[in-house]
Amino acid sequence: MPLHRPAGHAHRRRPQAIGDGSRRPGRPLWAGTLCPGAVFVLVVGGLFLVGVGCRRGPGLTRPDNDNTTAFQVRCDPSALSVSRNGRGSTTCTVTSTGDFTGDVQLGCTDLPAGITCELNPATVTVPAGGSASSQLQINVGRVNPGSYSFRVVGSFMSSGPVGSVEQRSSFPLQLTVPPPDFSVACSPSALSVPRGGSGATLCSVSSTGGFDESVGWSCAGQPVGVTCDFNPVSVAPPPDGSASSGLVIRVAASVNAGTYTLQVQGTTGAQTRSVDLQLTVTAPGGGGDFSIVCSPSVLTLPQDGEGTTTCTVTSVGDFNGRVRLSCVGQPARVDCQFDPNAVEPSPGNPAASTLRLKVDKDVSPGTYVFQVQGTSGNLTRSTSIQLTVTSSKG
Repeated sequence: MPLHRPAGHAHRRRPQAIGDGSRRPGRPLWAGTLCPGAVFVLVVGGLFLVGVGCRRGPGLTRPDNDNTTAFQVRCDPSALSVSRNGRGSTTCTVTSTGDFTGDVQLGCTDLPAGITCELNPATVTVPAGGSASSQLQINVGRVNPGSYSFRVVGSFMSSGPVGSVEQRSSFPLQLTVPPPDFSVACSPSALSVPRGGSGATLCSVSSTGGFDESVGWSCAGQPVGVTCDFNPVSVAPPPDGSASSGLVIRVAASVNAGTYTLQVQGTTGAQTRSVDLQLTVTAPGGGGDFSIVCSPSVLTLPQDGEGTTTCTVTSVGDFNGRVRLSCVGQPARVDCQFDPNAVEPSPGNPAASTLRLKVDKDVSPGTYVFQVQGTSGNLTRSTSIQLTVTSSKG
């Protein structure tokens, strides 16, 4: 028996497919151009649904509304200062804001040229109601000083009835690259030298902002009869590191006793930095005095290696006596051997000894400062040696 519709019941017409008519039953149909912010019409089971979305490849992606997803990305600290040719780091944490759980991929966007980022791990598994962290390393090349902004982005792809859906969250970071610069310092910064004698100090150049240029040494403001002898005469510190020279101050016998302030200067191009050095010139007492300097006073030796420097004792006034040499304050397992271990300077005739330093294989790499002492009766005079020990493994 044929079926009849009740009286007054209008005939319900099935919606027509939009397109070439090849749509299979039950399969949703898109109408219109799909791009960020576009309106689309979805026809499912006779119902017309209207929404906003964007097609990416075979699937559907929601608009790029960052920080509206089921997880959030945060980095701490969010502001970094990294020198040119340097590295910086921060910790980025992905936190579930509800029942979200899944693998979130992390990356950086809007990076300026010369700056790269590395995330370890690049993908974190976020538990429901929990969080997971990744370490972000920023590598800064030879870029111009200034402030830069970029973003860390977390993304998650999920599969739905209409294709893949991407959820994203991003977090802004601020990067400051300071201008390259350097400073100079001397230790000790005060010397007491008898007339006709000499004294020594160690002067260093410290780099900031990735500075790595060669710096030349000089003195300014010293009285007539006082000379400066740097060894080496210039140094090039590594980025954000330091490099040193030995400075020998020689005082002529004609210089008046008293206290003087002179400047030790480091210069590269148009940049000059200086530090004050106080020099006290004394008159030799009865029986005279002596001074001691070693050249070079800055040495770099590998573990299980050795090197030499020459230590010279100079008579001041009418000093004429035997001076015994020794090391004080050297690191453990660094051996000092003087040849000879005692010298006898006389007026106008300095006496020299060769100091051989032997570094044991177990000495930790690093920079050490110790003293070479000369002793004659109640008189003791000293000079500084800087020793840098490097790894024998390269």
